[in-house]
Amino acid sequence: MREYNTVEISGRKFAILLDDEAMTAYEAVWTENGWETDFSYPAIGINSLDVAGALDFETVKKMGYTFSV
Repeated sequence: MREYNTVEISGRKFAILLDDEAMTAYEAVWTENGWETDFSYPAIGINSLDVAGALDFETVKKMGYTFSV
C-alpha cells in the first residue's frame, strides 16, 4: 500500500492509503505501530468531518478506487 494523501488534524496524522493491485482505498491514522486502518474517530477524539474535509476522497474515487469499509 502507498500513501496518497496525508493531513494532520489536532496533532494526529491521517492518510488515504491506496492498494493499486486491488484498486482499494483505506482511511488510516498514524500510530506508534504505523498506519492503522481499523479505528474509530470518536475513540481517538477526532471529528470525522474535519478529516473528510481535509483529505481528497473525491479524486481517489474518480481514479477508480473503492473505499474499504
